[in-house]
Amino acid sequence: MNQNSGYALMRHTSQLLANHLDLMGNRFAKSYWQMHDVIGFLDPRAYRGSCRSPLEPFVSSDPAINVLCTSSGDVKSNAKARQLFFEILGEDSLDDFVDSLIPAYADAEKVYSLVDRKDEFEIVQLSRESFVADGMLLGYDIGYWGGDHFSLICDTVVMPTWHPVPEEHWPELATCLRHLNENLLFSTEKEAIVFRNWYRSNDWAEIEGNAGEFCTIQLCLPYARAA
Repeated sequence: MNQNSGYALMRHTSQLLANHLDLMGNRFAKSYWQMHDVIGFLDPRAYRGSCRSPLEPFVSSDPAINVLCTSSGDVKSNAKARQLFFEILGEDSLDDFVDSLIPAYADAEKVYSLVDRKDEFEIVQLSRESFVADGMLLGYDIGYWGGDHFSLICDTVVMPTWHPVPEEHWPELATCLRHLNENLLFSTEKEAIVFRNWYRSNDWAEIEGNAGEFCTIQLCLPYARAA
């Protein structure tokens, strides 16, 4: 059985982008904003897609193991929320369970209530394949279901990390992104697929390890949060 829907506590892009540009350095930042001068119509801080460093649960009830398995070694930030997250997930038997997704919205609300700073997160529903929308549609992203949440939109125009678009392709990129909505997501699955096909055609792009690894992901703001 595959997991095709769930709720994530996503961080807001504005702070993630500021941290990203600071980490990458002044030379990268200059080139980044030059690209956005060419694209012109997009504000990268508006992105509300799947690649936004979602909150992840602890991996164990043993604090020592959590320290070893946390890349930053930080087990103090959002500790209560991450512990509850771990308890909610338990031992799941799904073939490709994404450990940053909570199956039930009510449980996502409980985890959200325990984060250190609520203004740093929003609860978002993610779905793939048989899309399940229980709230306001934010749009469609394209990328990995789980893993490092790699997103084609994010890696080309929001927070380029692995495959920055070469300068000579910036005008073409702008044309291909003309259908992005106010959340820097595609409004329809069809538009997302068209962009995915263009992306795959470029020799500078990420290559799928398995066919279909770049899946279309629907993102919704649950009604309780959309009001």
